[in-house]
Amino acid sequence: MVSVCALANRAVEPNWPSPAKPASADALHSTAAAAHTASPLFDLAEGEEFWGNVAKYGRYFVTVMLGTGYVMVQPVVAAFKRPVTAIVAIVCIGGGAVLLKFTLDAMLGIQEPFVYEPGNVVPYNAFN
Repeated sequence: MVSVCALANRAVEPNWPSPAKPASADALHSTAAAAHTASPLFDLAEGEEFWGNVAKYGRYFVTVMLGTGYVMVQPVVAAFKRPVTAIVAIVCIGGGAVLLKFTLDAMLGIQEPFVYEPGNVVPYNAFN
C-alpha cells in the first residue's frame, strides 16, 4: 500500500504542448533590417500600425466618456418620471449649483460683485 506522503512527493509532469521553436537570429535580423529600411520614420512610429492605434485610443476615450455620461444621467431621467422624485431631483440639482457657486466664490476670494463708478476710479501708476 502506498502512503499519502509518497503520493504527494511524487513529481507529476504536466502534459503541455512543447513550445514553438524560436526563429533563427539571421531570419530575425533580415526581417528587422527590411522593416527598418522600409520607412525612415520606423524608429519613431514603429511602423504603420502605430498611428492606427493612436486613433483607436481617441475613439476609446470618447466612447468611455459618452458611456460614463449615459450611466450618470440615467438615474436622473428615471427620477423625473414621478412627480415626487422630480421635485427632489430639481431641488438637489439647484442646491448643487448654489453649493458650487458658493464654493467657487470662496476659493476665488469673490466677496461682492464689481461695481464700476466713474467718480471713484483711481489711476494706476506702476512707478510708485
